[in-house]
Amino acid sequence: MRKNEHGLQVIDGGSVERSSSNNSISKMRLVPDIAPPPAIQLGIPGLGRSRRNLVSVGLDGLEVHDVDALMQDEGVRHVVDIRLSPTFRGPVGVAMQKAISASLVSYSHLSGLSDPFVGVLAPAWERRDRYLQHLLKVVDQLNVVMKLIHDGPVLLLSWIPRHRESDRAVVIEALQTIDPGFTLRIVD
Repeated sequence: MRKNEHGLQVIDGGSVERSSSNNSISKMRLVPDIAPPPAIQLGIPGLGRSRRNLVSVGLDGLEVHDVDALMQDEGVRHVVDIRLSPTFRGPVGVAMQKAISASLVSYSHLSGLSDPFVGVLAPAWERRDRYLQHLLKVVDQLNVVMKLIHDGPVLLLSWIPRHRESDRAVVIEALQTIDPGFTLRIVD
């Protein structure tokens, strides 16, 4: 058992050695490298993947072939776009637009959650604080996102690929002040 970067305990899969009748030793995997959660593996009703999921994605960091897989694997029902200008250019943008229109996924562009301080000459911490204060003034739009999270998995989309440096991180911080009861998955 180890602790991850957020201080959560993680049990890694491992292997055990097993002797056979001819005294040879073989290794057997205990947990596959990428395993679905146990409740999904066991098919326990009501204990499967939580519907209250938020997936943080930067459009710039995606590959074309990742878009459909991400939407399907996460069971995304809603895409919330917080970019100032919601254009879908380039191969990845076109793939995202096709994935949204080809499925039963709803799309919301909430420009009020965009960072109005991009380009402001100020220290990063000051811009972040000002942005968070701005978000706490547009609670109606944060509540829209929270309602969508309650309805099913939401993909929170912006342009910047690295979550920690993105506007999505600040929006999620503001959402957690309203209701911290959702699961966050970061796609970097």
